[in-house]
Amino acid sequence: MKFEAAINAIHSKYWDAEIQASIGKTVLLVEGEDDKGVLEAILDALVRRWDTHFRVVAAGSAEKVIRERTRFPRRYLLIDRDTRSDAEVAAMRRDESSLYVTKGWCLENLFLVPSFVASLGDESLTNHLEGERERWVRAGALWWTLRRAREASQRWWDGLWRGGRYGCPRDGCEPTSAKEFSFFFAAIAPLGVDIDGLGAEFEARLADVLAMRPADQWHVGVHGKAAFKHFFGRTRWDRRALASRLSQPLPSPLDELVALARV
Repeated sequence: MKFEAAINAIHSKYWDAEIQASIGKTVLLVEGEDDKGVLEAILDALVRRWDTHFRVVAAGSAEKVIRERTRFPRRYLLIDRDTRSDAEVAAMRRDESSLYVTKGWCLENLFLVPSFVASLGDESLTNHLEGERERWVRAGALWWTLRRAREASQRWWDGLWRGGRYGCPRDGCEPTSAKEFSFFFAAIAPLGVDIDGLGAEFEARLADVLAMRPADQWHVGVHGKAAFKHFFGRTRWDRRALASRLSQPLPSPLDELVALARV
C-alpha cells in the first residue's frame, strides 16, 4: 500500500506540474517521452517560438492520453494507430473530435520509409532495410493478428461485470450449476481460440500489406518501434535528430498538428 501511495503521489505531482506549465497554452497530449521528443523536434524545425503558446505533454500510454485529456481546457490528442482499423479510428474520432491518430503504425514508421532512409546517406542502412523488408512485414502481420485477438478478448473481460467487482454477488448472475454457467456465458465468452480463423486473418493481412508499395509496407505494415530499435539502435541517429530531417509536406496528421501550433 505504501508503494502504491508513493506512485500515486509521483503521478499527481507530475500532472500538477504539467498543468501549471500549460496555463495559457494549447496542449498536445502524446503517448510517451519518445513521441514528445519527435513532435518537439518537428516543431523546433518548422514553427518559430512555438513553445510560447503550445506545449507537448507525455501522458504515458494511449489510454492515459484519452483519460487525462480533461486536465487541459485547450488540448489536442495524438496516439499511435497500432493495430486499429480505419473504422475503429473513425469511431474514436467521432467520440473525441480533438483526437488525431498516426496514419502509419506509429511515429517511428516515418523513419523507416526507403526514401527517407536514403536521404541519410547511409547506403548500408538502406540495403539492410530492403534486405529484411519481407521478414519484418511478415512479423508485423503476425503481431497485428495476435494483438487484435488479444484485445478483443480483453474488451470482453473488461466489460464482463460492467464496473462490478469479481467475487461479489450479482443479481441474476450467480449460477448454481454447470448448465446455468453455460447459459450465462457460452454465447458471448471467448472460451476457445479459433486458430483457423486467426490463420486466415494473418494471411489476409499479409497479402494486403505485400500488395502495397514498399514505402507503404514500411509505414503501415511493420511494428515501427521494434523495427526502429533493430535498424537504428546502433547508429548515431536518435528520434529527435531524424524528426528534424523530415521533409515537407509532412504526412497526416503531423501536418495538421504543426498548423495548430502556428495559431
